[in-house]
Amino acid sequence: SNLMDSLEKLGRSLDDSLRGDLEKFVYKLLEMTRMGRRSDVMYIITRMYVTNNKEIPSELLEVFKPIYDDETFKTLIYTFIGSAIKTEGEGG
Repeated sequence: SNLMDSLEKLGRSLDDSLRGDLEKFVYKLLEMTRMGRRSDVMYIITRMYVTNNKEIPSELLEVFKPIYDDETFKTLIYTFIGSAIKTEGEGG
């Protein structure tokens, strides 16, 4: 989907500071997402962006709209997180 592509690009384009914060919270984010706890996921993401004095991108806010069922929400968040996390050997 278009939104999934946008989230993947967004994840890949995170600056080092935001990426570092995401990596600190990644296990908690994954668990909260798996459990469908949207408000907790939103809280962590909001905190990351506010701490870094950055505006939350509209593509990321879109994911939290109630028009998306839980499975779609999970897929979209996992897409964002997965594209943002750099694996060993990817450099940075």
